[in-house]
Amino acid sequence: MFKSMTAMLRVFCLLLLLLPLQAQKKSAAKPAPQTMTQEVPDTGKLALLAGAAQEVGFGESSIRTARLNNDADAMAKLLAAGYITTSAEGELLDRTALLAAVKRGDSHYYSISLSDMAIHRFGPFLYVITAREDLGGKDDKGTDFVRSRRYTRVWQKQAVGWRAIACQETPVEDSK
Repeated sequence: MFKSMTAMLRVFCLLLLLLPLQAQKKSAAKPAPQTMTQEVPDTGKLALLAGAAQEVGFGESSIRTARLNNDADAMAKLLAAGYITTSAEGELLDRTALLAAVKRGDSHYYSISLSDMAIHRFGPFLYVITAREDLGGKDDKGTDFVRSRRYTRVWQKQAVGWRAIACQETPVEDSK
C-alpha cells in the first residue's frame, strides 16, 4: 500500500492533524441542552400543552387531586423513590415521611388553587414547575387554615414515566 516508510509517516501525520478538526466539528454539532419556559395561563387548559410538558402538567394536577383527597396511594405513583421536599415551614421530608403524613391526614385540604404556573424544560428528561398555590383546609388538630405559597417542583423522566423528584415551598404573605 505504501511505497516507503516516509509516505506512511506523512499519511499518519495528516490523520493526526485532521482528527482534532473532526472532533471539533462533532462537538460543535451537538445542540446545547434546551431550556424553555411555557406559561400556563389557566391550569384548566393543560390539554393545550404538548408532549412531555402536558404529561408533567397533568402530573402536577394529579398531585393536587391526591392532596385534596388525602390519597397517599395516588401520590406514591407520582413521586420518585428518592423524592425530597422542603416545606414552607422549613421541614425536610422524604417520600416515606410525606406519604405517611398524607395517609394520616395531618392536613386536610378543602381547596388548592394554583396560579402563575410555568413549565420550564431543561432537556428531554427534566422539567421544573413553578407555581403559586392558595390553600384552605384543616390541620391535624382540626384548626382551619388559609395559606399561600410558591413552590418549585422538579420532574424527571424515568423508566416508569415522569416522576417528581424534589420540591421546595416558600410561604407567601401578600394577597397576590
